Amino acid sequence: DLPPLLEGVKVDGRWAVRAGDAASLEALLVLEPDLIKLDRRHVTGAGQDAGKRRRLGRMTRALGTLGTGIVAMGVETEEDLAVLGDLNIPLGQGYLWGHPQSPSSWNSSQAEA
Repeated sequence: DLPPLLEGVKVDGRWAVRAGDAASLEALLVLEPDLIKLDRRHVTGAGQDAGKRRRLGRMTRALGTLGTGIVAMGVETEEDLAVLGDLNIPLGQGYLWGHPQSPSSWNSSQAEA
């Protein structure tokens, strides 16, 4: 049985886990996820904060040993995006690309994307 604090989602037989707390380490070892989401507190501001960049780099190197994909949450500036590029984090989500919208506000080209 998994501890109740583990946050994981299984879709089509693949696991996605949010990395951000102590319980996540156990989730990474037990679930062997296909995708790891880095919490925004590790990403937002990394372009301006050298300490955060170093920590993010250490996390990325450690997670890279697991052979999983990485998604960075909270990408808000071009500087944050540049850090992700430097660290070879290929996927991101954040206000840099847009704010949340209701489906009723989408046009047909957005809905197809």
